[in-house]
Amino acid sequence: MGTRILKTFKFISALSIFVSLFFITGCGNPKFRYPLNKPNHEMCQGIVFDFINPTDYVGLGRIFRETLAVNLMKEGYIIKDSSIAYSFFTPEDKILYYYMPDAVFSKELVKRIGGLLNLEWIVGGKILKAVDKGDFVELETIVWVRDAKTGKLLWYSYYKRNSNSYRTIFQFGKTKDIYMLANMMINKEILEDLRGILKCSLVESSE
Repeated sequence: MGTRILKTFKFISALSIFVSLFFITGCGNPKFRYPLNKPNHEMCQGIVFDFINPTDYVGLGRIFRETLAVNLMKEGYIIKDSSIAYSFFTPEDKILYYYMPDAVFSKELVKRIGGLLNLEWIVGGKILKAVDKGDFVELETIVWVRDAKTGKLLWYSYYKRNSNSYRTIFQFGKTKDIYMLANMMINKEILEDLRGILKCSLVESSE
């Protein structure tokens, strides 16, 4: 009897932890990551590209870039102007980048941009889906970081959030605007994740 009670207690404890994590991490919304191979503590200088935006919502990709760049600069990171990096693209590449970024954004091009602009990393991403139906909005996006020294993919993460994702326990804060949802995703999650990837001694010493 005592063994059965102990097993039941352990099961209930494990279940409680799982349920708690389920709600803490955004009510079960999916979030998949490609992890870092090793920690990096000198990631002070980089560039943020416009997110590729095949949706009908004009300016959404630019919002991701500008919001990320401004907030990273506020925290002490050195962010170069992305328009300089675009100058290394041919006219054909600039068009093709928005449809087949992997074909254009080769390791060689990343290393060339990184070397000429003295970058440690390049941040970019793609908006996979944007839905705006009445009071319901939803966004799916991928964010990636490329090592500007080697051209290799350093990290990426997939995010899917909607109107209800950032509600409080009392059901306040429902998001009804697609651009507001983008800002909330960036400020509440994406920036937090990037801080763990782009570890910089300059930023750490300023705290």
